[in-house]
Amino acid sequence: MISVVIPCYGSQNSLKGVVESAIETLSQREGDFEVVLVNDGSPDNVWSVIQKLVEDHPGVVKGINFTRNFGQHAALLAGYKYSRGEIIVSMDDDGQTNPVYMWKLIDRLKTQKIRAMWTTIAEDSPGGVCVVWRPHGYAPLRKMGDALAAMFGETVRPQDMLLVLPVYDAGGTADRSVNSDALASRLERCRFVEDYAAALAWIGENGGAFDAFAVCGARDPGLPSLADSVAELVRRRPWGGA
Repeated sequence: MISVVIPCYGSQNSLKGVVESAIETLSQREGDFEVVLVNDGSPDNVWSVIQKLVEDHPGVVKGINFTRNFGQHAALLAGYKYSRGEIIVSMDDDGQTNPVYMWKLIDRLKTQKIRAMWTTIAEDSPGGVCVVWRPHGYAPLRKMGDALAAMFGETVRPQDMLLVLPVYDAGGTADRSVNSDALASRLERCRFVEDYAAALAWIGENGGAFDAFAVCGARDPGLPSLADSVAELVRRRPWGGA
C-alpha cells in the first residue's frame, strides 16, 4: 500500500483539487493506496472540506483533526503514524506539488529496495547469490521496465542468478500484454520461471553454485511458503557437496 500524507492549513479552496488529483494519479496503477489529511488547526473551513472528502472517498481518504495549530512537522508525524502504507509520500496542500511526480519517486524507491537487499546479501556471498523475484503488478512492470533492467544490470554479478516469476495477478482489468518474461529476456544472468515448481527445480539442479538464496516480491501471499521450500531445499543440498 502507498500512503500520501497531506498537512492542511489555510487550504479550504485548494485541498479538494489536490486530493482528487492525487487519487487520479494513484489510480493509474494497480495496488492499494490511501490519502491521510491532517488539519493542523486551520482557521478556515479545512476540516469541513476534509470531512466531505472522507465521505466522498470512503476507505481511501482519512482525516485527522488537531485541536490547535501544532505546525507542519507535527502534522506530518501524526499522518505518518496513522498511515498503513509500506511507502509514505508527503504532499503540500496548495497544489504546488504535481502528483504525477509521485510515481517517479515511488519507482525509484522500489528499485533501490531491491538493490539494497541484493547488495547486502552479496557482501557476504562472494560465490554468488540466487534470488527468486515476483513482480507485483503489470502496470508497475510496464512503467518501471527500463529502470528495473538498468538496476538489475548494474546489481547482478556474473556469479549471481535472478529467477523471475510471472507477475502476481490479483485479477481485475489490468493490461496483461507485458509480463516478466519480457524483462528476463533483457538480462544476462536471469531466467524466467513459470511457477514455484520451476523455480525449485532450477535451484535443485543448480543451487550448488551459490552461497546464498533469497525470495522477494510483493502482494503474493505464497512467497513465505516458497521461501520455506527454498530453505528446505538448501538444507537437503540435492546437488551434493558439503
